Amino acid sequence: FNTSKVTNMTEMFAGYSGTTLDVSCFDTTNVTSMFKMFYGASLLGELDLSMFRTPNLTGMSQMFNWTPRLYELDLSNFDVSKLSPSNDMFTSMGSYFGTKAIIIYSSDAAKAFFEDRIATSTKTRATVQVKEQ
Repeated sequence: FNTSKVTNMTEMFAGYSGTTLDVSCFDTTNVTSMFKMFYGASLLGELDLSMFRTPNLTGMSQMFNWTPRLYELDLSNFDVSKLSPSNDMFTSMGSYFGTKAIIIYSSDAAKAFFEDRIATSTKTRATVQVKEQ
């Protein structure tokens, strides 16, 4: 599956009904939008995004909204330098388990960006935390 020329992954897996999803071979270097990419994937519990490289990503609003079984995300290779404020990125993520879901990051810029996204959403504040890689 060659994704090297893809620039828009908006709603690509929105409503996905599986419990796991292998996107480890995706080339995301040219992607600019991941708006609602996994929105409503309510049964998704495992998702490895550690290979995602996002130097051109400008938007990821609602990317992980309503993924209550998604407990941990490795976003350590996400480049947040071109991202505009992304609303409600993590609403209800991990809420199924009653504990805080974890966002893994690798730079201070990413930490600040993800923490700001969490702080601006009342629904997310209780369910998501960030953790250094």
